[in-house]
Amino acid sequence: NQPPPTERAKKSKALWCRVDQKSCFKGILLAGLEAEVVAPRTDGSAPIHNRKTQPPPSSDELRTNLEALERRLQNNEDVFCIVTTTS
Repeated sequence: NQPPPTERAKKSKALWCRVDQKSCFKGILLAGLEAEVVAPRTDGSAPIHNRKTQPPPSSDELRTNLEALERRLQNNEDVFCIVTTTS
């Protein structure tokens, strides 16, 4: 669902919940948008795992910082989209 052309002209930002994806960044630039990084939060609350099928828990998992994203969206006149990536 795209905004009308006059409204799209005001929107120039793609909010990027960044992990480490250079291709995604290049795509944002290719679309003529400016990437604004929403820094992830570090979380060490990995669930209990099965040692045979899952890697051990990590103390430095990156997760989307929903609070920061919500704060940024309070002023969204220039936001065209939100892009999330995972590795």
